[in-house]
Amino acid sequence: MRELKGVMSLIPTPMTEEALDEEGVRALVDYCMENGCHGVGCAAAIGEGYLMPHGTWRRLVETTIDQMRGRGPVLVGCAAMGTAQAVELCREAEELGGRRRPRLQARRVRSLQRCSALQPLREHDRRR
Repeated sequence: MRELKGVMSLIPTPMTEEALDEEGVRALVDYCMENGCHGVGCAAAIGEGYLMPHGTWRRLVETTIDQMRGRGPVLVGCAAMGTAQAVELCREAEELGGRRRPRLQARRVRSLQRCSALQPLREHDRRR
């Protein structure tokens, strides 16, 4: 797997009054790529993937990957209220073409450990 480099923009999730705004997603992806980003992330943090129904999450991921048209990696937020659900989201994101990047979490944990006496949970850090 290639190392991620450059600017990766986490995009917000545009919604209409009733559903995902797919044209809005496509416009955001194009805007990011036309303005120097090397890839995008959807359903993560600002994208609020953890709050949306599964069908909406899936359509967001599909639309984002489709609009990227191979121009760069797509990072997919797979946050869930439980481990089993998070694992299923990760598997589904990978099947849809999302990019796996588990080492980012381990780096974050190590950075926190260097900065504080408080020890974060280390379930993602495989070096322990």
